[in-house]
Amino acid sequence: MKKSLLVITLMMTFTALTAFTFLNPASNKYVGSSTCKACHNTDKTGKQYVKWESSDHAKAFKTLQSSAADKIASDKGFKTKAAETPECLSCHVTGMKEAGAQFDTKYAKEEGVTCESCHGAASGFKMKHQKKEKLPEAIAAGMKLPKVSDGTAKELCVTCHNDKCPTKKPFKFEEMWKKIAHPLPS
Repeated sequence: MKKSLLVITLMMTFTALTAFTFLNPASNKYVGSSTCKACHNTDKTGKQYVKWESSDHAKAFKTLQSSAADKIASDKGFKTKAAETPECLSCHVTGMKEAGAQFDTKYAKEEGVTCESCHGAASGFKMKHQKKEKLPEAIAAGMKLPKVSDGTAKELCVTCHNDKCPTKKPFKFEEMWKKIAHPLPS
């Protein structure tokens, strides 16, 4: 009896540990940019958080709270204010395009378009990507690294900056990329 109880306990422990070790990246939660701030607000990381914080992406949700945005939503036939309209939120708030997205308690839609819009929901990799040697593990856990060189950055941008946008302006990727680029210092 004691032996079988020990075996069952060991099996349950192993199952629990492997479940947390090999989480499916699709089950990651959006944690919000405040989680990224502690590490990505230093000289060593090129003050990437400051770069985002001063960008239009950080103000994306706030733009939906204006009377001009409400008029656009109304003119498009929506019955709700822009800040409550899923079609508007999908591009102005991180994670709103993703069906079944999960959000951590620290996440706030008021942060607009955050780090996780490009790099993926971070709960599974936030503690894994600090060191170069851990990067493959972070990527396996769901971290995305869109690149200009292979077109993945532009492909991601045009999911929102496209003809469906009611205030569409010509999207000049190279020009806009310079405004948001945030490489690590060499």
